[in-house]
Amino acid sequence: NASPAALAAMDQDDPDVQVRQAFNLEKDAAGNKQPYQRVLAMYRKVRDRRDADARFVLGRYALRGTNGVPKNIGVAEYWLREAVRSGSKPAQELLETIEKQPSGNE
Repeated sequence: NASPAALAAMDQDDPDVQVRQAFNLEKDAAGNKQPYQRVLAMYRKVRDRRDADARFVLGRYALRGTNGVPKNIGVAEYWLREAVRSGSKPAQELLETIEKQPSGNE
């Protein structure tokens, strides 16, 4: 178990760090509604972040045709857009790169 000071020194954007912080806060939140609402918000943020990460990975796999996912630009763009809607910056950057490439339909 990491101490609050150790957690504060870690990357605050890392979902694993956020889960640990929520675990620590949850111990103190029992029976106190306001801190417990904060803990729930932290868990939701991590869930959404991990969902965005999964969508990004699916999009990248479809773009490259890797890990058993057939190469399909349309599917890749769909998953990358879903990841962007969930807040994924890497998905946004990859989507912008795809959009800058010639489509080959000209």
